[in-house]
Amino acid sequence: MPVRDTGQEGPGLIDERQNAFAARTGQPMGEDNIWLAGRCQEQDALGRIILKLEQTRLADGPPQAVRGAGVEARTDAITRSQYGS
Repeated sequence: MPVRDTGQEGPGLIDERQNAFAARTGQPMGEDNIWLAGRCQEQDALGRIILKLEQTRLADGPPQAVRGAGVEARTDAITRSQYGS
């Protein structure tokens, strides 16, 4: 799955909820709606993450797994336990 595909669910969900809100209340969801504000923040954060991952892939050559902090320590411990070192 391409990295960009992961963010496509959010905008559709926001549209669905805004339409349901308008149908239920007769007015559009306001910009001060806490649910809407949270989803917009999530979309912004996800967009920034995707952009950073795409930039990293372009700079480093072929796509590689992205590891977070502490992964090296955990994988070393798993390898030692599997091979009895």
